[in-house]
Amino acid sequence: MRKSAFTSIVAQASRLGCFGGIGGALPAVGGSSQQMISRVDGALSGPTSLFSSNDYSSYSLGMMFNQSYGGVGGKGSTTLTRGVKEGHVARRAISTRGGAQDAGLPKEESSERSTSQERVMPHPGMHVETGPEGEEKNFTTQDGSYWLMQPVYDKEYLLSITPKHRKPQSFHDYTGYYGVSLLRKTFDLITGYGPNMTHSKWMTRFLFLETVAGVPGMVGAMLRHLRSLRTMKRDNGWIHTLLEEAENERMHLLTFMQMKNPGLFFRGSVIFTQGVFLSLYSLFYAVSPRHCHAFVSYLEEEAVKTYTHAIDDFDSGKIPEWKNMTAPFIAQKYWRLEEDASMKDLLLAIRADEACHNHVNAVFAEMHANDPNPFAPGTTIIQ
Repeated sequence: MRKSAFTSIVAQASRLGCFGGIGGALPAVGGSSQQMISRVDGALSGPTSLFSSNDYSSYSLGMMFNQSYGGVGGKGSTTLTRGVKEGHVARRAISTRGGAQDAGLPKEESSERSTSQERVMPHPGMHVETGPEGEEKNFTTQDGSYWLMQPVYDKEYLLSITPKHRKPQSFHDYTGYYGVSLLRKTFDLITGYGPNMTHSKWMTRFLFLETVAGVPGMVGAMLRHLRSLRTMKRDNGWIHTLLEEAENERMHLLTFMQMKNPGLFFRGSVIFTQGVFLSLYSLFYAVSPRHCHAFVSYLEEEAVKTYTHAIDDFDSGKIPEWKNMTAPFIAQKYWRLEEDASMKDLLLAIRADEACHNHVNAVFAEMHANDPNPFAPGTTIIQ
């Protein structure tokens, strides 16, 4: 009977595409195969609707098996009660298995958690706020949830960032520097960039540049990922840092999107530019990653100059719209800014991000492809 029940679970998981989740969970159950089957059998003591809905991902099922049936000692029910997809797993898991005691929780705790509409699965990169005695505070869908990292800076560090130029020293430095210089002069001429900027001009420039800036990190991570698969060797940590860069640039874009909604012509230009830039950068990165990282380093050097110019415009009062503007909610959460954070606070944080990317890519440009990544996950501060 137990074996048939276990077979039934695997069969249903196969239809849902969840072998990855269950496969990752079974080794964590521990004990003999008979014990494993009996624990999984426990999931079927009530109605089996928990495993028959299409709104559960393989990750959800895998983590429910892994943590709820012996995968993590002493924390068996944390996944069920935090839930996935705004608490759906928590509510259904408890309701289909007979209440709080079956879920392994005190009644009052289970009741409070099962009614939560906004709890999400904590991600390793998510900032965990703690309350009294180290108790984790609620995670909510509005807090951002699945960021790889969150850059946080103190005021002194933000104000210390200034435009700096790294003099080219090698062939790939020279190609990167002159390539960026040519592109900047052309783009400045087309967009009318200069000393007399307006709010609309700034927003248009920020939005367009961030759609481009988010491409190199993703391309580099993807190609290194594919290389790791082909050679069947580890990447030595570069992929994570490059993905952090790509996500960070995308967060800049999403932040500025809260301030201006571009029209169809702008969006069409973005699509065209992304197609051209993605194709060329992918080709160049496959041929010479060093040249590409040097290019990005000088591109970010120019970005620091641009955001410094914007900060100067704020300080001089040239952009009256920015005077009483507060940072969008998404920016407050991502950079952990104060609720009354100003436009200047936002620009300072983004400039610090760009300075970090400048430094990271300058270092990558001087390294061999097989060298270990010297940057820890979430690195943002330049010493």
